[in-house]
Formats: sequence, C-alpha cells, structure tokens
Amino acid sequence: MRSRQAKPLYSLIVEDIVQKIASGALKPGEKLASERMLCDQYGVSQITVRRALRELALDGYLYPRHGLGWFVNERHEAEPFGRHAALLASGLDAPLAEIVRRVSEELMPQQVPLRVAFAPDDLASRKNLLDQVAASGAALILLAVEGEERSLAKRYAYFLSGLDVPTLLLLRDVPDLPVPAVVLDEQAAMERLTHHVLDLGHRRIVYVGTDPSTTAGWRRYRGFASTLWAEGLELPLDWVFSAPLTDRAEAARFCQAMEAPQRPTAIVCATDTQAAQAMALLRTLGLRCPHDVAIAALGDSPFAAWLPSPLTAFRFDLEALAAQTAALAREILAGRAVQSVRITGELIVRESCGAALKGRPS
Repeated sequence: MRSRQAKPLYSLIVEDIVQKIASGALKPGEKLASERMLCDQYGVSQITVRRALRELALDGYLYPRHGLGWFVNERHEAEPFGRHAALLASGLDAPLAEIVRRVSEELMPQQVPLRVAFAPDDLASRKNLLDQVAASGAALILLAVEGEERSLAKRYAYFLSGLDVPTLLLLRDVPDLPVPAVVLDEQAAMERLTHHVLDLGHRRIVYVGTDPSTTAGWRRYRGFASTLWAEGLELPLDWVFSAPLTDRAEAARFCQAMEAPQRPTAIVCATDTQAAQAMALLRTLGLRCPHDVAIAALGDSPFAAWLPSPLTAFRFDLEALAAQTAALAREILAGRAVQSVRITGELIVRESCGAALKGRPS
C-alpha cells in the first residue's frame, strides 16, 4: 500500500480506469464522467485529471470527442498499436477538431487509424511524448505548431531531432525548418481585413489582439501593423491592446483611447470574441457601431452575425484546411514528397464597418 501511495496521483487514476475497462465496468464506446466529476471522484486537481486522460489516450484506452468529452476506445489492445497516424497538440480547438474529423475519415479506408495525443507545455515532456509516439508504430506525425514565436525554429528542431517518422506541421510553419506544413495564414488574413478597413477611408485605427509573444498573436499583429506601415501610417502604442478587454485595467485604457479628442474611427480585432467585447465597451461610452466607430475582426463564429451590429469578419476556410491536411497525409503515407500549402479564407462584409467614409481622416 505504501508503494502505491508513492506513485504520482495521475498514475493512480490511470490504473483505476484501466482496471474498470478490463473488468467491463467501462465498456467500449462508453463516455467517461466529466473532468469536474473525475476531480471530485478522485479528490485531485483538473491538471492531474487531464494528465491521466492524456496518458490513457496515448496508450489507446480513451479518445476525445470535441465538445463532448472522453470515451472508451472501441478497439483497445494491450499490445502497442500497429501502423497509425498521430496528431499532437495541447488541445483541440475548432481548426484542429475539423482536421481530426477529416483525416480520420480519409485514412480509415487505408486502415490507418488516427490517434490524438495531448502534448504537455514543457519542452522535455513534449519531446518525450513525441519520442513515445514515434516508437509506438506511428507512420506519420501531425504536429500542431504552438507556443512562443521567439526561438520557434530552435524549439521545433529540438522536438523533431532524432525522429525518423515523417512529420507534417499544422496551423503554422516554422521558419528555417525544412518540414512541410499546412498553414492557416493568419498574417495574410489580417492584412486582407486591415486593407478593407483602410479602403473605407479609416486612418485612425485601434488594434485589439492577443499576446504578441505567441505564434498566433505575433502573426496577426504583424499582419495589421505591416499593412498600416505600408500606407505610411503610425500605430501609437496606446492604441494597441493585447489583454482581454474584460480585464479592468485594459478596459479603462481602451475607454481612455476612445474618449480622446482625436479618437480612433475604427477597431480591428484579432478574434470575433474581442470584437464583441469592444462593442460592449463602446455602448457604455455612448458610441455607436458603425456610426461612430467601425469594427472588424478575424474569425466568424456563429454569434458574429447576431451581434448588435453584425460583424464584418474574416472567415477562415477550415474545410480547406482539413482537406489539404488529409490530402498531404495520404501523399506522405504513400511515400511521396509534399510541399507546404497555405490556407486563408474569405471576407464576410456586414454592418459593423458601415459605408466608406466621405473624407479620409488625417
């Protein structure tokens, strides 16, 4: 009993769930309790439960379904997996969930199942997980590019060092790393969105984004800033917001900028959620969208068309992203060389940007 208690807490959860699967208490296809219920059941934190679930998924006992929870694998075997593809990411957002669905469907006729492994944040653990996946019979690794933009090439060169499994990068490419990628081109999308706002005559534009140190945050900000600079426009630092507008200090700073005598006439947001937050703050200031301030954003969630001022948004082509990933995966598994592809999407023009300004503000 003493040696059992000395084990990490997550491993005790793993052992208990494995025993329940082996005994038939948990049957193939059955959904597990929610993460919160598992926390209460085992008396541990959510981090510990998620670590256990990742381990069980890597070993083939469980699989996740986006937005639905965790399920017992229909065909778990005690011995290592045969030939399969593996997708590694810190979590499943909308683009990755669509990729998992499409790739699974496309590879099923080839009898190449897709396994999903959730990669931890620290470098050594992520590298160790990649090595485990490579040794488990993976014929292809789909690796989501995440984390800080700084030293990106160095980190991913470390992750892939010593691996002899073909790898396809997802969502973003890595500069100077000769590995093919299916890229969701956030920089190009932001450039297109910003050009639309400029074409309407706006010259005083606020940027509401995400942490610029991350890959997505930096590439979206760079797309916005480089477009302004190409037009000879300045971007005051007090018109750049990188924390959620639900943060009290950031909201106060935003309101101060919007109440200035020469206030901005437009806002470009890195996400549609931030656009909704900006609209709410404008209403507290008595400013109307688009009559007083125009707003545009990347991302076109279902709620975007139902905001008080329906949102002009750039809709990423997630279907093309998933289809291209599946196509390249098939080519790689067939032993053929592939080139990186870039996916953008389309601009959806709605009311939040209004009509073109009659005069271009200085």
